[in-house]
Amino acid sequence: MLIDFAVTNYLSFKDKVVFSMEPTKIQKHKEHIIQTKNFNVLSGGVIYGANASGKSNLIKALENLRLAVITGDVEKFEQNVNKFKFSDNSISQFEITFLVNEKAYRYFLSVDGDSIVTERLCIVKNKADNNEILYERTKEQISGELISSHDWYKFRTANTSRLLLWKFKDDGLLETDSIPGREYIEDCFTFFENIEIFSNKTIVALPKFYKHYQKDDFRSFLNKLLAYADVGITDTYLKDISEEKTKELFEPIMKKIHIKRSSAFLRDDDNFYFLFAEKGEIRGAKLVTVHKGVEFDTTQESTGTIKLIDLALGLYLHRQKSILFVLDELDCSLHPILVRNILINLLNIGPKSKSQILVTLHDTMLLDKDIWRFDEIWFTEKRSDASTDLYPLTTFCPRFDKSIDKDYLQGRYGAIPFLGGDLNEKL
Repeated sequence: MLIDFAVTNYLSFKDKVVFSMEPTKIQKHKEHIIQTKNFNVLSGGVIYGANASGKSNLIKALENLRLAVITGDVEKFEQNVNKFKFSDNSISQFEITFLVNEKAYRYFLSVDGDSIVTERLCIVKNKADNNEILYERTKEQISGELISSHDWYKFRTANTSRLLLWKFKDDGLLETDSIPGREYIEDCFTFFENIEIFSNKTIVALPKFYKHYQKDDFRSFLNKLLAYADVGITDTYLKDISEEKTKELFEPIMKKIHIKRSSAFLRDDDNFYFLFAEKGEIRGAKLVTVHKGVEFDTTQESTGTIKLIDLALGLYLHRQKSILFVLDELDCSLHPILVRNILINLLNIGPKSKSQILVTLHDTMLLDKDIWRFDEIWFTEKRSDASTDLYPLTTFCPRFDKSIDKDYLQGRYGAIPFLGGDLNEKL
């Protein structure tokens, strides 16, 4: 579970900004609080702001940190290109605090180009910033509790573009129960691997989609979601396609897949294609929808319906396991009443749920105290130097009898566009 995330000198962020999922003393929507032994966290957070104010950049920074950890490669940041362009500072910094198995960790990474300046992993004992450094790696040395506790760690080395966190895993730490501290590294990868990020450009990962679609509960969930959204779909299933169509779609990889039992996946326009090879036989299939007993290709469905199909797996996983589900511009192509009910469902967690959501939105109909706690609402605003400021609604101490959406549109919280002149004159 995410506690907070900070970024400095990356994309539109010049100075350090911090997004936090820690609750304040607000009493409304107590069901949004996930309680743990030492920390309480919120089940969700939302960011509003004008176009190009930096909402999506916060998501991109988090996504690139996730990719860097999973692959071990800080080149994923493309830091030379993505550092804040109106500053002479050459170093970008990322810091994230998270909870796994009732333990809180803080991971810090600073990058200069494709080189790591500092990498540090701590256990956070309490809110007073009482941290135990598990390891700290600079260009000169590696130190920390893990390094001093066992010889195995002392002999791990990684080049300056590779994360030491990833190096521990790549060298087999997670397969070796006897080494002290193994669980700390495993917890880190558990957190980062369970971040699901969805944006308007995201299409569902078809291998993962197929894996879960074979389970009746996900197929049932998808069908119920589409029925709930009132898009006219009563069923979905995989339909075999002809041998000719299969060869046409998958001919470039047919030889490779024919050798052994395997599978392949292809998104052609909005068709979901699946290819299977077993015992020398190859079979292709595609996802189809059913309206009142009549079969449709998914290419015949609306943009919003396709978005729901892509979104369904993340919504399903949010219910099944502990994930951080990040949704950039969720309200694009979906009706606000549907989005409102999806958000309420995601935020009102059950007693066993450890999942969270982080959402960016534009529709002010969804900026509603009946959906959100005040400490879950954040804003981005572009400063005069072109950098992004990130701040919570609680900065303004709003009254609980006030309409947040109306006050926002009146500019009381900033984070709205200031349109210049007459549009007809501009055009």
